[in-house]
Amino acid sequence: MRKFSTFSILVLCASVFLIACNKADDFSTQQARILVANATLTAPLVPSAANPTPSPLPTAGPAFDVRWDGQFIIPNIIYGAASITTGSSLTSVSSAQFVTANYAQVKNGTFGLNFSAAGQGGGGGVTIYDRPVTLAPARSYTAVAFDFSLLFRTLLMEDDLSAPAAGKVKVRFIHAIPQTILNSVPRKDTIDITATGGTTAAPLNNVAVFPLRNFADAATNTRFHQFAVLDSGRYNIGVRVAGTPGTAPATGLLGLFPNLRLVEGKIYTIIARVNVPGLATNPPSPAAITIVTHN
Repeated sequence: MRKFSTFSILVLCASVFLIACNKADDFSTQQARILVANATLTAPLVPSAANPTPSPLPTAGPAFDVRWDGQFIIPNIIYGAASITTGSSLTSVSSAQFVTANYAQVKNGTFGLNFSAAGQGGGGGVTIYDRPVTLAPARSYTAVAFDFSLLFRTLLMEDDLSAPAAGKVKVRFIHAIPQTILNSVPRKDTIDITATGGTTAAPLNNVAVFPLRNFADAATNTRFHQFAVLDSGRYNIGVRVAGTPGTAPATGLLGLFPNLRLVEGKIYTIIARVNVPGLATNPPSPAAITIVTHN
């Protein structure tokens, strides 16, 4: 009897071990998810014999297709947009563009993330970015392509898609306006993202909700990958030259985007990018934003 009991226990332990191993194997083979946003710029042309006085201003970066480990996953992301895996891709964007972006499901692991010139029908256009990155199983990621050609960079962030509390939204901010664009304003090294509005009971009044942010700071500080929690509601969002630390409001308006609705329960990434048409206005209005809705 004792032998039988010992044998039964061994069989049970082995079964539990095998089940645990199978679950681990299932997890390791789960797909990752990735969405991609385009905030890249084409640098101004260098004077040449054929064009001795080119425009000194940058232009929007090229639209690109996305491949993962050589497999075509996302088509035609234009400047200021983000990945749409089903339906029609955006063909134009406004200065304050909401994008309900889609995640592409991909195999997890370390593989090449490739951006190539769009319009090749998935056949493989000219590569404009190609780097190996690692995506963990069952995780979601956002990749933001930014900076000038030919030195495009990509910021990869893991997304916490847990739901915010009732009456709240989750928001993070990415600064993708190169400092050289802001060389005509003081303290070009930092900007504040300000908010006015929100709930009627506790409205914000020109509050720097993302203060003292530097160009590409999220590329070196993962703290900026995290989402802040705000009240849902309608906001006027401002992009301003940063105020003196500890004081408000910020100064030097670079762009103001009124009556933007942040919907309860939603998760957003706000990307400050260059307002290419606004560079030529008088006075210049160099900032635009893309608001990616994750859920």
